[in-house]
Amino acid sequence: MPDPFLTVFLASTDFLPSKFKVDAFQQGFYNRFIFVPAVRKKTKPLRQGLTKEEKANAQELLQYLDALKTCNLLYYLCLCEEANQLYSKFEEEIEIEIEKGNLGIKEGYYGGVPNFVIRIACLFRLNRMSVKDIEDLEREHSPLLFVSERDMSLAIKFGRLIWMWFERMMILRTEYGAKPEEVKTDEDYEAIVLNVFRNAGVRELPQNYIRVHSKIPTKRLEDILEMVACRTIKESTGGRRAIVWRLNEDVVT
Repeated sequence: MPDPFLTVFLASTDFLPSKFKVDAFQQGFYNRFIFVPAVRKKTKPLRQGLTKEEKANAQELLQYLDALKTCNLLYYLCLCEEANQLYSKFEEEIEIEIEKGNLGIKEGYYGGVPNFVIRIACLFRLNRMSVKDIEDLEREHSPLLFVSERDMSLAIKFGRLIWMWFERMMILRTEYGAKPEEVKTDEDYEAIVLNVFRNAGVRELPQNYIRVHSKIPTKRLEDILEMVACRTIKESTGGRRAIVWRLNEDVVT
């Protein structure tokens, strides 16, 4: 495992994932990120520097990463029997859910969860190593590392947590949008339509123009227009016909 590193490891509240468009899910862009769920409780003031204990922890981490980077040994990470049994059971659960056929565009993401869990379990195993462990393994030329049952258990727990977060974002983006849409009344739609006429500065507009600028579905739009305008069919110089609506005389924009 020469020069191991994570590509993108991201901690976030709801804000950042909610900005992803639906296409990000459908095209597989979202799974380039590993989101670590976070809940904002309170804002902490900016600090001028690290505490003595934090500096010691940072130094220890740097020594560990340097030792891992300079080690010429290629590690082989294997699952111990207990870890393998735990993983096999988890993988079976994933396959059962996929076979149900209810996941839709989430299926590809869900199918990648076992591979994600394996990688996280290996990271947990590497995280248990000290600088001395790395040096001893290189000196003894013993490249075999066993992922323990606890490593796998922690990885599965983390995988489930990430999936719950992912599903939450999927629902937020694909079913309800960034915010649940408000139910609009006829009066709301009428106000939107009249605003289109007001902004255009005329009392007669093509239906397609009104539809584009009001973003109201055609059938619903026609129902609203029937209340405030008169419909006519006009032909352009090219012979094309268009539906045009003229506001009634008593309608004020």
